Amino acid sequence: TTGDFDAARSRARLALELAPDLAPAHLNLGLALQGGGASAAAGAEACFRRAAALDPNLADAHQALGQLHQGRGEDDAAMECYRQAIRANPGMAEAHCNLGNILRERLDLAAAMAQYDAGLTVAPDIAALHANKGVALHELGRFDDALVSYDRALALDPEDAECRRNRAMTLLLLGRLAEGWQAYEARWRTARFKGQDRGGKVPRWTAAGAEPGATVLVRAEQGFGDTIQFARYAALLAAADQHVILECPATLRRLMTSLDGVIQVVEQGGDRLPGHDYQIPLMSLPAAFATDLATIPADVPYLRAPDRDRADWRRRLDKLAGPR
Repeated sequence: TTGDFDAARSRARLALELAPDLAPAHLNLGLALQGGGASAAAGAEACFRRAAALDPNLADAHQALGQLHQGRGEDDAAMECYRQAIRANPGMAEAHCNLGNILRERLDLAAAMAQYDAGLTVAPDIAALHANKGVALHELGRFDDALVSYDRALALDPEDAECRRNRAMTLLLLGRLAEGWQAYEARWRTARFKGQDRGGKVPRWTAAGAEPGATVLVRAEQGFGDTIQFARYAALLAAADQHVILECPATLRRLMTSLDGVIQVVEQGGDRLPGHDYQIPLMSLPAAFATDLATIPADVPYLRAPDRDRADWRRRLDKLAGPR
């Protein structure tokens, strides 16, 4: 709380009055200043630099500086700080993890794995190390090994929604669709998706609970490609005797009117929503229908360009010379 940070700042300043060259006191003041928001960041950085200058072996000071740099996108400086922290304290697992994350983002996956493994050697109970190692293994194409790392992370931190979402993506790539789509529901608890499940008080549609003839609002999510790919599930809802309303971005609205089984297409964020009995996000439909490899909707094409547009494009293309 604000009061806690105020008290910490007061204690650190008192310590510095008594011992101005006490490196841990500068570090503690910097950490307390970080709790004061963006306006105190410059003061925090100065404290961390002073602490590191007074005691180059104070690994926590280098680690704190690294996190400041990384938060500002200054990855080269952050990496050097993390390396200094590790030189001062090879057992600093958090520095290994943070350095590994930057290396992974730069696609230096072998070096990232080395950092995660070094961290796990000294701190096998840190969930973030297992979770991030899982991401690196996934990117290396070692999907089964990635699942092992994700499962270890979740055993330590069951509330890690990002790890659950990453695990879901690995399951899907392995073709374990029923498990993967169920696990993918964890996306709503990640930072990227939190607050985007706009269902409100309208009940979520389920295959078992819906009444025949009910009206279902299907809400597009994520990118255009995802909307186009998963719009095929509208036909399954219609086949289950549901009246389907699709909410999608304005750019896709005309295309989506060609979907079989959809009684109305409304513009996302524009049109007033018609009355509906149930709602469901578009990419939750595979889980709702327990999709596996054998039951992916495959009635294609399920989207069609209007005849007038097709004729117009045919005339345009016919005028072009050479291959097309």
